[in-house]
Amino acid sequence: MEVVIKNTGFSKTLTIDGIDYNLSFNGSSFHLGFINRAYGNRYLSKSGLVWFGEDPEHIYHEINQSINVFKLSKLVLKNIVTEMAKLQPEEFVIEANSPRKTKIYRRFCNQIYKYLNHLYDLEFTNRGAVFKFNKKPKSIRCNLPLAALTH
Repeated sequence: MEVVIKNTGFSKTLTIDGIDYNLSFNGSSFHLGFINRAYGNRYLSKSGLVWFGEDPEHIYHEINQSINVFKLSKLVLKNIVTEMAKLQPEEFVIEANSPRKTKIYRRFCNQIYKYLNHLYDLEFTNRGAVFKFNKKPKSIRCNLPLAALTH
């Protein structure tokens, strides 16, 4: 008997306008944060410049920088859709880290669902959405390759 262990997570570095971000999936939820880079003997973080060792390399709370949100969300969308189509976990969650972002996150989840509706059912929560694996039978789904991601 052969046991196949399915990879349930991933971590990727995404670069937009010279700023590196880490997108990771731990098997159930996503984290997105900018990767601190050294400025002399300091790191850039939410609170400004911080001495080495005071903040971890990856910061996963609200990113407080001037960023191109549209470029970043398009790149994150592409990576989430591609990786979830490959990994096909039983369920995954995407939730806002603050109540004011809930509407935006729900809209983002709808975009993801547009590409993954043949694999997942979508349930909205108070802060985002839960995607539950439910691969549709061939008789009721369009058995085409993943749609091209364009905006």
